[in-house]
Amino acid sequence: MRVEIKEVDAAAVVELLAEMREVDRRELEVSNPKLSVEFVVELSVLSSDVCYAVYGGGRLFCLCGAGMQSMLSGKAVIWMIGTKAVEESPLVFLRNSRKLLGMIRAAMPRARVFVNAVWVRNVLAVRWLEWLGAWFTVEVMMGDELFQVFEFERESRSASAPAELKGGG
Repeated sequence: MRVEIKEVDAAAVVELLAEMREVDRRELEVSNPKLSVEFVVELSVLSSDVCYAVYGGGRLFCLCGAGMQSMLSGKAVIWMIGTKAVEESPLVFLRNSRKLLGMIRAAMPRARVFVNAVWVRNVLAVRWLEWLGAWFTVEVMMGDELFQVFEFERESRSASAPAELKGGG
């Protein structure tokens, strides 16, 4: 399957909102209870210094971006929101994940560390982050829900692919 990684446009945001994985939608709801999912997605895109849409076979797989949290600290907030295509063709997604992370790192030379938090109930996302080399630092509560703070260093680490993502593709 041919994969394209493009800069995000309005059409990609609309498609993401229509095809978002249910667990990703729920993660956005529990982490931002006073904001609509649509607003959180738009804010994520607009506040990012770099933002990509990943397409495979003409379908959107995800939006992913990062924005500097602080120029002084060298920290950037990184995020990814997936569509149902991630679960339907996981190998396509997995095979391009490291390339996507590398593109973000290259586009943000001042970022020494990329950080965010993932909802512990988003098990596939947690496993994917581990596989990409994320370092989990602390657990935090957002409302009644547990999240794990993670970091990516400028240089990558690697591990074997999560079993859930080795399924077809």
